This record gives sequence, C-alpha cells and structure tokens, in this order.
Amino acid sequence: MPSCASTRSSTPSPTSPTAPAPPPCLAAVSFSYTPERRALEDIDIRIPAGRRVAFVGPTGAGKSSILQLLMRFYDPEAGAVMFDGQDIKGATVASLRSQLGVVFQDTFLFDASVRENIAVGRPGATDDEVRAAARAAALDDFVATLPRGYDTMVGERGGRLSGGQRQRLAIARALLRDPAVLLLDEATSALDPATEARISETLNEVGKGRTTVAVTHRLTSIVHYDRLFVVVDGRIVEQGTHAELLDQGGVYAELWAEQTGGMVPTAPPFDAAGALARVPLFAQLAADELADVASRLQAGKVQAGQGLPEGGGRLVLVRRGRARVLTPGLGGQLVASAELGPGDAFGVAALLGQETGAVLEGAEDLAVLVLDDEDMAGVAARFPSVAAALAGRPSAVVPAGGQRLSRMTMAFSIEPGPSAPAVGVPDENEVRRLSGAFPAMRP
Repeated sequence: MPSCASTRSSTPSPTSPTAPAPPPCLAAVSFSYTPERRALEDIDIRIPAGRRVAFVGPTGAGKSSILQLLMRFYDPEAGAVMFDGQDIKGATVASLRSQLGVVFQDTFLFDASVRENIAVGRPGATDDEVRAAARAAALDDFVATLPRGYDTMVGERGGRLSGGQRQRLAIARALLRDPAVLLLDEATSALDPATEARISETLNEVGKGRTTVAVTHRLTSIVHYDRLFVVVDGRIVEQGTHAELLDQGGVYAELWAEQTGGMVPTAPPFDAAGALARVPLFAQLAADELADVASRLQAGKVQAGQGLPEGGGRLVLVRRGRARVLTPGLGGQLVASAELGPGDAFGVAALLGQETGAVLEGAEDLAVLVLDDEDMAGVAARFPSVAAALAGRPSAVVPAGGQRLSRMTMAFSIEPGPSAPAVGVPDENEVRRLSGAFPAMRP
C-alpha cells in the first residue's frame, strides 16, 4: 500500500492555516443502517488537500451518512475510512474526533457567557485565542456591541442570540479547536436566505487553505467549492465544479434549476457507460460495473486549438465537440491522423503501453470526461479484467498486488489504539462534545 504519511509543517492559526491538512480517504466504502437497504454503495473518493468539497443530492441520498462515517458514529460494512494512512477503526475515537471541527445545523449553547461558549471548543485557550477565533468567524464586531462584551450571557441554548449569531459562535468554537478538517453538516440550512448568504461568505473565508467537507441541500452556498460530489441512492453519480456539473445537464443541473427557478441546461444526453463499453480496456465489464467506472469520470474542457498529450495514465472521452488526433510525422511534426467526436476515447494506446506521442487537439471547444491515473488505478484494483489489460503498461498504474492507489493523505496523526466497534449513534452529550461543547475525552 502506498504511504499516506504526511506531516503538517506548522500549526495553522484559526484565521490563517499555513499548511493545509489533507482529508480522510473513503476507499470502496459501503454501509447500511438496516439489512434491507444500503445507505452507501462503493463510495471511493479522493479529496484534494486544503480544498473545499461538498456532498449534494436529493433528500435521503446518503450525504449525511458520509459525514457520520468520517466522525465514526458508525463503521462501514465494507471498505475503509483512512486517516493518515490508517484505518480509523484502529485508532481511538477520542484522538480522531479531537482533530475534527464540526458545525451542525442545530448549535448547542450553554446558558453561559459568549467567552465560555467559545472556549469550551478548546479548554485552556487564552482570551486572545478566543478573540482570534471570534474575529475569524466574523463575530467580534457583534460582541463589541453587547453590554458586557464577551462576558455577556447568551441564555439557555443561546436564546438571546439570533440564528446567524448562534452559527457564528459555533464556527468560532470549531475554529478554536484548530481542526485539521472542518465538517459542515447543513450548517446554513435553518437560516433565512440573507443570513445564509452572510454565513456562507464567512465559511468560505475561514475555509481557505483548510480542508473543508460540507453536506448541504442548499446549492447556492457551495457554488464556489473546489469539487462537488453528487450522491443519489447511496452512490456518487457525478462530480466536478459547479460550472462543470451545470454543463453536464445531469442530476446537479436539475437540482439547481429546481432551487433557483432556472432552466436545466440543454446539453445533449451522453451515455458515458456506453462510451466506456466501446473501449477495449472495459470490454469485459457488466453494465453496473461500467456505471461504476462512469461515476469516476471528471468533467473538463479543451479549448479550440488547445492540445492535450496522451499519456500520464489518463483516459479521455469526448463528450461534446469535435477533435483531431495529431501524431508525429516523418519529420517529427504533428499531423492530423484522425478525427474524434462525442463518445470517442483518447489515450487508450498509451494506457496499453503503446504510446505514440499523439496529441488531442480541439477543432472546436470540447467538453470532455477524464479518468485520471489514480482513478484508473482504483478501477484496475477493483476489476481484474482491467488490471490484466493494463499489465503491460510501462509505468505502474496498478502496483504489485493490485493495491488501490486512491488513498488520500492526512497531515495529522492519530494515536494508535485497539480496533474497536463503531460507537453507534451519539447521544446528546457526544454531539455536544464533538461540536466543542465538552472537552474531547482522552483515551
């Protein structure tokens, strides 16, 4: 298994993390609450370090289940959740959760002062650290207007504060914990649109350079995120940026149109699984297996006249537009040797160890779907027929033993501990502890 070890070079402050911490890896994870129905099916994802990603989809699709596995409220039935190269089942629950900052939809506040409610996120924090976290959460100016400032009592469950103020306090509490990963569970869904917009702006600001994983049904709050994963019936069916997913005209585009009153983009239908079936690498895969591979494709664009060289372990499908394949001629100059259109694949020869130096050039602006080298490695690890087809590839797409490469690195360590069963659904005290209302327990 490739090493997932990584070290944070310096400790980020609540306002400016200097070394982003890569997030957990979900490797072929499946999970059920009941034997009758799978809540999650073969979730296999990579999240770029220090980036903001969100899980979106219809109600009941399985979005929140992913966060519950990350927080280890449950353990997966198959696959693994990896932190820093370790299956989290081999680590103590306390050491895992001490490195997560969570902002829930419903924030629990004590009938105590503003200062005390923020400080329980990290007992022992100094007043300067509490104020720094409040400033990062855009709460400091509001506190300055209170009669007793940070010593003002917030009332039972924060009843003297507005919904937006309670969420800002929750954000400050989470940032005070200096989390390696910030988890947002419907953090703005209970707010009115105007307040939601202001809180979303704050979350975008504090999330810069920090790995952030959000679950939301309000798409307007995550349009600027680096990657969106669309979940339907427990599976990842689409992934990409907001613009890329709108361009695809699929599930995300329909959800966006429903929420904004806009029109679903009129992109022509594209059968990615059907296109993959025509690629020799995937000739032996069944329909459901082809759908699995199709879910890993990432949307991209190639501008007219722009070239994309073969190699690098990637496969490219033309989704829309026309392209030329340029290959080296007798004098070494690139000459057009073929034309590609929607459904055609590029890069197969290089994957099979027969690289020709070809370049894909857009005859017009292209919309493409790409299976990159790490996702290709994950496909090969999952499907033996693909691994066999790639066996002659010079560079190791599939390492010895067929080990999966789609692991992500955590830049923080987890204290070793005995393997333990899932802790189950948390009670109220556990939810408070995880969100910083109680200090994290130590093993």
